Amino acid sequence: MTRVGATTWVFARLLAKHQGWNPDRDVKIVPLGGVDAQLAALSRGEIAGFVWGDGGAAFEAEGKGKVLVRLDTVTPKWISQIAMASEEGIKKNPDAIRRSLRGVFRAIKFMKENPAEAARILSPKLSWSEAAIKRAHQNSGPLLPADGRFSLENFKVMQDTLLDQGILKKRVPLEQHYTTDFVPVRL
Repeated sequence: MTRVGATTWVFARLLAKHQGWNPDRDVKIVPLGGVDAQLAALSRGEIAGFVWGDGGAAFEAEGKGKVLVRLDTVTPKWISQIAMASEEGIKKNPDAIRRSLRGVFRAIKFMKENPAEAARILSPKLSWSEAAIKRAHQNSGPLLPADGRFSLENFKVMQDTLLDQGILKKRVPLEQHYTTDFVPVRL
């Protein structure tokens, strides 16, 4: 995983528990930094596996590894992509936020409707093969919402998980930490 406290660390611990292992005794969860360091350690046989998002699917498509489990089977109520803005930004630049979100969701719609064309466009930008981009999209694309709506229940589950793992020290009132002023995004 990347570092203690990161989402990859939380997921490594949840995955261990899901497998019936004690994450503090039965497995060694090692902070290695970015995905390049993790992939290098995997290829040298220094680690047995790593927790990652789309990069895992890309590495599988390139023959560098194999996706063993999708983390949404362990954390089905996790929100993996989130847009954040400060209170000040929301007050001062609501139109810029709307335009940005509209661009993001137009891009998601384009990727879902035109995966081959999206892979062709993204390949040189990401330095991933088109096959790797298609595999990553196949793996993660279904998790992306069409218009930015999210489940408050999922938000609560995330907070509960972060409290359980010691990332958060106290419960915060969720209604003070989100707004629906910008969703659903109208395309």
